[in-house]
Amino acid sequence: MVKFTQGRGWLVEAQAAYEEWVRNCKDSELLEELKKLSSDADKLSECFSQELTFGTGGMRGIMGAGPNRMNIYTIRRVTRAFASFLRLQDSCPGVVIGYDSRRNSKRFANEAAITLLGLGVKVWIFSELMPTPILSFAIRALGCSGGIMVTASHNPAAYNGFKAFGRTGTQLKDVDTELISREAGGLDFFAAGEATNGLQAEMVPQAIINNYFETVQKELVLEPIKNLSLVYTPLNGAGNKPVKRILKSMQLCDLWVVPQQEWPDQDFRFCSSPNPEDPKALDLAVELAAGKDADLVIATDPDCDRVGFAEKGSDGYHFFSGNDIGVLLLDYICAYKKKLLCAGASGHFDFRESRLKMEPYVIKSIVTTNMVEAVAKKYGAVVYKTLTGFKNICGKMDDLGREKGGLDGFLLAFEESFGYLPGVYARDKDGVTAAALICEMADRYKTTGRTLLRRLRELYAELGFHMSFATSLVFENLNLMTSIMDDLRRKPPCKLATYDISKIRDYKNGKEWIPKTNKELFVELPVSDVLVFEVVDAQVIIRPSGTEPKLKIYVLVSGATEDAARGKAALLQTALVACCHGPA
Repeated sequence: MVKFTQGRGWLVEAQAAYEEWVRNCKDSELLEELKKLSSDADKLSECFSQELTFGTGGMRGIMGAGPNRMNIYTIRRVTRAFASFLRLQDSCPGVVIGYDSRRNSKRFANEAAITLLGLGVKVWIFSELMPTPILSFAIRALGCSGGIMVTASHNPAAYNGFKAFGRTGTQLKDVDTELISREAGGLDFFAAGEATNGLQAEMVPQAIINNYFETVQKELVLEPIKNLSLVYTPLNGAGNKPVKRILKSMQLCDLWVVPQQEWPDQDFRFCSSPNPEDPKALDLAVELAAGKDADLVIATDPDCDRVGFAEKGSDGYHFFSGNDIGVLLLDYICAYKKKLLCAGASGHFDFRESRLKMEPYVIKSIVTTNMVEAVAKKYGAVVYKTLTGFKNICGKMDDLGREKGGLDGFLLAFEESFGYLPGVYARDKDGVTAAALICEMADRYKTTGRTLLRRLRELYAELGFHMSFATSLVFENLNLMTSIMDDLRRKPPCKLATYDISKIRDYKNGKEWIPKTNKELFVELPVSDVLVFEVVDAQVIIRPSGTEPKLKIYVLVSGATEDAARGKAALLQTALVACCHGPA
């Protein structure tokens, strides 16, 4: 097996790896691709000069031949490494496997199952495509050691991926994925698998799926929807049946599903982007909604862990950002849902007067709007902040559960990238229940003569304009990304636009410092390649993406008016982009 190293010999190594794959590959489709690569030096280098590794959301990449692509050989190898990791925790591990609607998802899921069975691992697998949150629920319900979800979430059709989960149903933390990556790096892609000796995977019982819906209903006290009309699109993904099921249980009658996007389509031919973060993903749904005069449009991504929506207004359909949705859900849960479960002493509901056993709290990522803190303070709840990614958010849930002996005070977990978890029944973002709560919330406000946009504006008027903006710098050269982050640490700016930087927080080196005095403060921070620049009433955050060749920049800002907040954010964003010498 070729070992990859840094240095000038990478092209020779890529050629050697290519030849190894040609000799050992037995898959006819991959062999055809390998033949074509022989005459394309650039593509050959791209596929063979490095290997796929775990990032923020697991291992994800373009499908094709080679160690830097998703294929049956990279799936088998990482599955063997995952099994070794699980045996460190459990001598007799069991694993649940799920998959979405993408090309090769079911095939990769079956390859992972056969690999695990050959290693003596008990396997359950879903009989059809299933949302990621239901996989997370099933891990806990079946008492398994871990889980695998074959999905590339909201990425384009050429991608697929491998998400790994631990026994609590939470995606694995960085320290665990690093162990798996190191273990995988020592394994041969083409090693013969162990015989399964007649062992077969069991299908996840329908009772587990039914239990998910029953548990959600019990935890969230979902109420009937009486007045709302809705157009829904699963974007050809796994949300179709589960979202329709939960909305039917809530008695929603006026529901239309975008026909071109209702059923699985591995090429996503009718999706300009299978990503509910992108307003264009809702174009067909909005077109149908306009014809039906529907109140709301909702979209979920292919593995149904993200959800986006647009609401009918006087001038068309208004698309809500991920932060807008989270703020509205938090306010709604605080004002209505938890009120059903804990009686206050006064007429004005406040968690400080409630009968919850634990202090109520919400969990968000550090790049999520600071409006969360304002809403939480209004109701007497606290906010816990984590690094980006639901593995960190739900890891915090697990920590709090151990520390406090339960999760009685949990309200909502969310991040700006359209991911929400409103209950403790699972440990990943859930597009199924988020879609249900959005519909219930919109129905309640419609009944009282209000819209969601009006409620959002009411909150801004009451609590101030706390806004968040994001942009990305895309790179072909990953070393350039590293160089930019290193330069920002070595020579940080003292100003961004006209604003003095009051403090810099470096999660990689675990320190804070004040540029004006150069005073350093060593603090306990989770380790991650993240830099935070603080100015008055704003934070500017930069980090590399865990799954794509991008530097992500976030601006969290507050202002007396919306225009003031937007203007300040634009200045700060432009200033940091200039520091990176990247495209505007």
